[in-house]
Amino acid sequence: MKIPSNIHFLFLIVSVLALTVACRQEKKNKDENKISTGEAMQQKSSKDWKQLFGKNDYELVIDSDTISGEDIFQVNNGKIKAMYRYKDSAVSPIAMIISKKKYSFYDLKLEYKWGNRKFRPRLDRKRDAGVLLHATTIQKVWPASLEYQIQEGDVGDFWALLGMHANVLKNDSLIKTERKDFSRMLKFIDVEQLGWNKILIEVRGTALKFYLNGTLVNQLIGANFKGSSINEGHIALQAEHSEITYRKVFIKVVE
Repeated sequence: MKIPSNIHFLFLIVSVLALTVACRQEKKNKDENKISTGEAMQQKSSKDWKQLFGKNDYELVIDSDTISGEDIFQVNNGKIKAMYRYKDSAVSPIAMIISKKKYSFYDLKLEYKWGNRKFRPRLDRKRDAGVLLHATTIQKVWPASLEYQIQEGDVGDFWALLGMHANVLKNDSLIKTERKDFSRMLKFIDVEQLGWNKILIEVRGTALKFYLNGTLVNQLIGANFKGSSINEGHIALQAEHSEITYRKVFIKVVE
């Protein structure tokens, strides 16, 4: 029996429509899978960041026999206020909040903002603080360490303290630093701003990168302590004669 041509045409239309619907559904399923995978990766990435100074994860260390660390630091819900409780005296102490644990391969991020008050002996000098990396001990202020300088106008300078040493890599050129108790290398560029500033430090054992507000401001290679390679240590934030607030202090261990 001969099938009318209009039946053939109708069958062809139905087949095309069915194929189109099937293709659209397949694309939708793939898109949904991409979204769910992306969300899962984002959630995992977010979970990788942990507060550095969680409860029982730190010590407060101060160079005073009459003032406690609690007189210098207020630690509350991830925000660390330094020197706000301090009552002025002849010379203010120096202090640090330092991790009990040592770290080696990690990213560290935080934000800071200066307060109003300064104390002796820095009443007429720049506000000063810093992040200490690869610190060798939690018992002494200051420990041997590599410092990311936080000082007005000098944020991102590198200081090597008390036997620590590293060279600087700038524009693929090696800059050798002096070996002495306190040696300094200047930042590449000044990008500090009023109010809150964002710090990111990438540590890969003996190699470190310092960022400020998204800009690379220093890069260290060959970290060593008294001539021997050092690839781990404690992490500390300084309180040094000036009010300062740290917040959003997170660490992500890198495999």
